[in-house]
Amino acid sequence: MLHLYSLGRIGPDEVADVGFTQKGIARATGLRQSSLTNVLARLRATGALEVDRRHVSGEPRRINVYRLTALGEAVARDLRKRTRTSAPASLARPYPDEAGATRDLEEFEVVPIPRPGK
Repeated sequence: MLHLYSLGRIGPDEVADVGFTQKGIARATGLRQSSLTNVLARLRATGALEVDRRHVSGEPRRINVYRLTALGEAVARDLRKRTRTSAPASLARPYPDEAGATRDLEEFEVVPIPRPGK
């Protein structure tokens, strides 16, 4: 969510940056696309995320682009405030590798997100 929040809003007719796609989100977060698919579906089910097919710069065809809803933006804003005030200093810089991301995130409580259809 913080990755999409950092990209800002995208207009309905704009060509999207690759950062709004699964590929871009996976690259920015260090997650595999296969793992990310379930996370994105759960965020959509909660109303924090919406998806539509559109043109993406550097891509030959239209693909799914993910955007935060008003609810998603509010949650991301709150998360950003919390991580700035209570997170370890290592969260303030980009992760050099997936292991570093996992290690730092283990310090936070995991809050379950309802699965679609439940």
